[in-house]
Amino acid sequence: MSARNEQPDWAGAAPAKASGRSWWFAVNSFLAILVLTLAVAWASVLQVRASALASADPTSDPASPLTISGISSLELGIASEAVHVGATQRTLIVTFAASPIWHASSRDCLADIVGVVDWTGETTWVGARAGHVDAIAGDPSSSSAYIAGPGPYCEAGRFVSGDGGLTWSTGSLPGNAASSPPWFAFDPARPHTLLAFYPGTLYVSSDAGRTWTTRPSTVAPLAFDIAGRLAGWEAGKLLESADDGASWQETGPGPAVRPAAAGATANGTFLGGRDGLWWYPLTAAPSLIQSGTVFSIATVGDGAVVLGVDAMGHPWLGTVTGSEPGIALAALPPDMASLQITGGGVAANDSGAVAAFAGRSSAIASISFTR
Repeated sequence: MSARNEQPDWAGAAPAKASGRSWWFAVNSFLAILVLTLAVAWASVLQVRASALASADPTSDPASPLTISGISSLELGIASEAVHVGATQRTLIVTFAASPIWHASSRDCLADIVGVVDWTGETTWVGARAGHVDAIAGDPSSSSAYIAGPGPYCEAGRFVSGDGGLTWSTGSLPGNAASSPPWFAFDPARPHTLLAFYPGTLYVSSDAGRTWTTRPSTVAPLAFDIAGRLAGWEAGKLLESADDGASWQETGPGPAVRPAAAGATANGTFLGGRDGLWWYPLTAAPSLIQSGTVFSIATVGDGAVVLGVDAMGHPWLGTVTGSEPGIALAALPPDMASLQITGGGVAANDSGAVAAFAGRSSAIASISFTR
């Protein structure tokens, strides 16, 4: 009886172990399937979002003259001055250098956080996808975007997006340059055409920054208008080009020092720097529109959104138009009006705009237009 009692106990142990292995196998298999399913689902979501962004944009053009109707925060209390914004035809792109709490590791050269705001106002935080950002250029006539800055391992890098900033892939370096270009922008009249300028050389890409051709240039490009007219600068004069910088024609006098910010319209060019915001019409003398320091100008049709600071370093946002020079200042929310900033940027499309306030404590804001 004893032997018969022992045998079933011993014999029964093996199935128990087998059952345990089967259970672990089943759990691991379930987890693997779950991860795969989630990955496929997320890829599908990005595909759907990209397809929606590429479809017809139901948002109407903003009213003329361009007027800001509201300003709200997207991100406050950023402990870095590395905040940047860009705009494609239907998306607004924001990036900031985040603290390690946004990342799984605290290694050096953490990739910046990337956010995409579509024309419905929905924000998608993409995460670490495009290295550390120096500047962003978005295509006003397509979903292409280009980021310049160090890659995820601190080497020089470029990143391109074909879906408005939802996903990114590695681009190429114009001229194999070791630093980011001082200026780069898309031609609104030629989809996917990107220009990048280094002193003495202008690079042109017809595929949104994947390949480049080179041409010499003594003229520093400033900004495109909506029709593809490129405004340029040489000491003391302004010029224009209708062929992406292949040839230039002088349009009139300009500042002695290259302006820090510019926005072009069909009637002239807005220029900004430490001496304020100036309007340089094509057919008349320049005039000062707003005092203070101007950091960034983003054109929308015949108007523009301008970001600057007053003498105390507090930011202001305003809108201007090329047909009736003058500025309409917007009321900033208290948490933004009280900031003291040393830089920043603004980017806009028909659906709205985004502004980056860069300082000891940085912020990113969403801007809506009157319609």
